Amino acid sequence: MDQPSVLEDPKYSYLVNVQPLFFRLWKKLFDIYCRFVFLWYTPLKIKGQNNLPDSSYIFSCNHNSHMDVAILSV
Repeated sequence: MDQPSVLEDPKYSYLVNVQPLFFRLWKKLFDIYCRFVFLWYTPLKIKGQNNLPDSSYIFSCNHNSHMDVAILSV
């Protein structure tokens, strides 16, 4: 019994289709804004980056804050 791929479901088409230009630009602007704010407001110091695996991994927030999602995107 082969199950169909989840990506073939029209409900998830946004995962495989190219995003519209507006959303790509909005994402880029948000990324630039976050980088500026976090470099100025809360400078980050990354330790142990060499310990990250070469394969896939998941980052997760450990606080319930609006800034966690933005800081993970940087």
